[in-house]
Amino acid sequence: MRSTPLGAAACAAGWHPGLTDLEVEKQVLAPQIKVRVDYAAAAQYGVPTPQVLAMLQSLVEGEQVAQIVEVVAVLRWCCDYRPQRV
Repeated sequence: MRSTPLGAAACAAGWHPGLTDLEVEKQVLAPQIKVRVDYAAAAQYGVPTPQVLAMLQSLVEGEQVAQIVEVVAVLRWCCDYRPQRV
């Protein structure tokens, strides 16, 4: 029976006789905000619901504004046209 060191320690401590392969996952707390949208008020200003949701998504996730593409091209002369080395 394979067990991680933490799993072996848990079994030795008597937590559960069949407990093996116990792993601990580090949880990183990310900052969170809660947004409550007053859709009726947004509609009074002429802002439709899909536009409100798209703006919130853009604010949270960001938006791609450009894409950089790098192309490397290698050209070789045909042997008839290559300069002769001295």
